[in-house]
Amino acid sequence: DGPRPLLQGLDGLRGNHAVALERGARLGVPPTTSQDLLALRALQIASGLHFAGVGRGELVTLLLPPGPGRTAVAHACWRIGAVVVATSTELTLRECEQAHRQARPGIIIANGSGLALTRAARSPWLRLAVGRLPVLNRVVLGVGDNLADMVAHHPHVTLPPPPAPDDSAALLFA
Repeated sequence: DGPRPLLQGLDGLRGNHAVALERGARLGVPPTTSQDLLALRALQIASGLHFAGVGRGELVTLLLPPGPGRTAVAHACWRIGAVVVATSTELTLRECEQAHRQARPGIIIANGSGLALTRAARSPWLRLAVGRLPVLNRVVLGVGDNLADMVAHHPHVTLPPPPAPDDSAALLFA
């Protein structure tokens, strides 16, 4: 049948309670994640990101550990047409910093250590923490908001049309 768009099945996962992923709990996604919950969480995150102004073609760095949370954020980015910038966990700290400088993302979504890693890099227009940080840490790391609060405050924004099958989806540094 030829290639299928990456997100073609995301809406089709709604109502499917089969296990999609099993990992540690992060970003409000439990350790054992059903396909239904993964799809719902990805759409909620996409809604929050779209409300914040993230759109088609924006480079979004994800500095998150592997698991359901990172998967949901990646799918959310793809749903709104953003391009995910991902680095391999096997890269050294220096290689990861260099990859980030080369990519020049406009948005960074990271945990505390990922935000610290990118603190000295060219300042993106949006830095989101995946968890709540103390006020001093938010100021030092240049964090505008955290992903969970953004999603909670903007859960039902109308999403843009899905990206075209040949739109860019990811920039990988391995």
